[in-house]
Amino acid sequence: MSFMRQKASLAGAEVFNVRKCPSVTKCMYLAPKGQHLTECNDGLVPGRAVAAAGARTVRIVCISDTHNEHEGLQLPEGDILIHAGDCLTETGQRGYVIRKHGRIQEVKDEGIAVFQYFADWFGAQKFPNKVLIAGNHDLVLQGLGRVRVQQILDNSTTHGRCFYLEHDEVNIGGVRIFGSPFGHWGGKNDAFFSKNIDYTDVPLGIHVMVTHMPFILPAEVGGQDEDLRMTGALHRTGAVLHISGHCHWAHGLYQSRGSGGTSIPCVVASVCGSHMYGGPWKNNKAHLLASAQGARGDPLDRSFGGYNLDQPPIVCDIEIPALDVEHSPAQGISATQSIRSEASPEDDKEGKPAMLFFGPQNDPDFLRKALPRAREWFDVDFVDETDDGIQAVGERFYVACVAKLGSKGNTSYPIIDALRKSQGAKPFVAIHSATAAANPAIRDRLVKDLSVNLFVSQGQEDDLFDALEHLATR
Repeated sequence: MSFMRQKASLAGAEVFNVRKCPSVTKCMYLAPKGQHLTECNDGLVPGRAVAAAGARTVRIVCISDTHNEHEGLQLPEGDILIHAGDCLTETGQRGYVIRKHGRIQEVKDEGIAVFQYFADWFGAQKFPNKVLIAGNHDLVLQGLGRVRVQQILDNSTTHGRCFYLEHDEVNIGGVRIFGSPFGHWGGKNDAFFSKNIDYTDVPLGIHVMVTHMPFILPAEVGGQDEDLRMTGALHRTGAVLHISGHCHWAHGLYQSRGSGGTSIPCVVASVCGSHMYGGPWKNNKAHLLASAQGARGDPLDRSFGGYNLDQPPIVCDIEIPALDVEHSPAQGISATQSIRSEASPEDDKEGKPAMLFFGPQNDPDFLRKALPRAREWFDVDFVDETDDGIQAVGERFYVACVAKLGSKGNTSYPIIDALRKSQGAKPFVAIHSATAAANPAIRDRLVKDLSVNLFVSQGQEDDLFDALEHLATR
């Protein structure tokens, strides 16, 4: 499908042609422990500085607020691409979602199409790992829900891996990233609205914190206004970088100084400018809209207005503890290799795909029957405690997870939840449970919450083995 026809299909409307403008090819660069941004033309970012002893350098490319105009970005190379929200231009008036009493009841096909347009681009960016959170314009993502958004990203990814975060964490090769879309907004752009967000629940030990809402903004009379409650939570975690967006006009770098003399760089990475053109409430200045492709990424910008892409991405080199001996402190990490310690689920010496098997000791007959069969096709990591399962998920990719439902205090729910949050919808998940098999309400909840693929009970193990053999041989 041609670019113009693809855009026409986004919202079932005619293509909104606008004047062409140059792509954004420059970027801003922050060196490790740097205090200022340096402008880099044509994506020519300086080489990595030698990391301190016992550390490694990770290059993170930061963007936010692309508002359907992502096609105009030419990104420099890096280890991780992070998008801090507002990938869409949904304003609450475009009709991409249906609300009732303030709650999203349905996402229309047109809304899914505009997100699919972004997901195809994001999934094709040549980074080993990419992270997305939503912003206040992303009502479509809120309506779709975390699992469905991750499924769309997984199905659209042609290079590396994509991770979608909704107030949770992903561990990418030892780089711990926490992302949250929630904030206290004004106006009709109110996706992921929360009056009480304070980030006191962010876990300790993360390296990068990503929120759509900035924690520091320029003050009206010089200096900066800092939300100490928010930056206090940031310092508590031990993070070395904060990435945000939302306030287009505040694009740039700010430093949060801690009581112990620490300084955490906080970047506002909005790549669209602060002027919204077009729409009846903006004196219909749609003629000022521009696009690198000559057509708007959201055709409804003709009626409702949109932003122009005119600010550079921000490239941050950060130092974190070394992952292993394969990545020496002086070399950092190659931009062309995955920085997860297990880059593929097919990594055992026989080339078998990896499976996580959770089997508490309350059903030894199932373990005796199922484990040997599973090991015929998979490199199996067996755990019988919830905490061990969660830890395993943080250390390795899996193509499948087989789990007993478990009993109070030692259940599979947190393990599968962690698996979905960190590895998305791709891993096949099967639960062996007489309780779940006999209770439609339990099955429905587990499918909704965890996207469980198969339920089996005693006597139905052949169904499980058939599914696993098909998965492994496929």
